[in-house]
Amino acid sequence: MSIPKAAHSLSVLVIGLNLATPGFAASYLSQAQLLSMLPGHTVSGLAEDGTKFVTNYGPGGRMGKAAGTYHNHPFEEAWYVQGNLWCENGGWGHVCYKVQQVDASTLQLYYNGKALKHTWSLK
Repeated sequence: MSIPKAAHSLSVLVIGLNLATPGFAASYLSQAQLLSMLPGHTVSGLAEDGTKFVTNYGPGGRMGKAAGTYHNHPFEEAWYVQGNLWCENGGWGHVCYKVQQVDASTLQLYYNGKALKHTWSLK
């Protein structure tokens, strides 16, 4: 029995999409996962401009305070969870991210559907 050409092309396309899209099967963290993972913990990494940062997220329900350093300058901001998004609000403005857990201590953030250049290290 032979597979019709159209069905064969479709299966090759689907297989190709799964192989060509890293993290395709990975899901974003839920509100409950975000709240169990980030408040009360510290993250560090590089901002999009390559500047080193460290942020200490204080405890909270669905919102709280954070403090850290960015380019060796101290800052304070608020954090909150909106649905399944991790959001931050500081003197620079506010932003919300979708978050994927890469491994036990690494998070990949997404802004407007696009992965940030650098991951966050969770401590």
